[in-house]
Amino acid sequence: MGSVAIFTTIISMSIFGIGLYAGSLIYSYFFSKQGRNLLYRDFYECGFRAVPDNRVVLDLHFSIVGLIFLIYEMEIILFVPIFLNIKNITFVLFLILFFSIVILALSYWYEWERYALNWSF
Repeated sequence: MGSVAIFTTIISMSIFGIGLYAGSLIYSYFFSKQGRNLLYRDFYECGFRAVPDNRVVLDLHFSIVGLIFLIYEMEIILFVPIFLNIKNITFVLFLILFFSIVILALSYWYEWERYALNWSF
């Protein structure tokens, strides 16, 4: 494929994308229900009208559990390539994997003992 063909493809895809975007804007402008009724212009959130003080008290426990989930998920994602290539594992890689799993198990045990994973409080 020559450089002219690649350039033509890029330009045509860009024009198609811009046209699709412009078409959706025009469609939403003509067929939206926002201008027909003043009720549509009010703020509406989760089935209730917005009040001046919208602060919500969040439980810190949910954030901690979310962070714990992300940490364990990242550990599993890092272990997958090692487990897929288990036949060609070296001794150093085995030690790294072993100590990583030990640290992961100890951190899980620590969180279990500190009741960080308990949902009933």
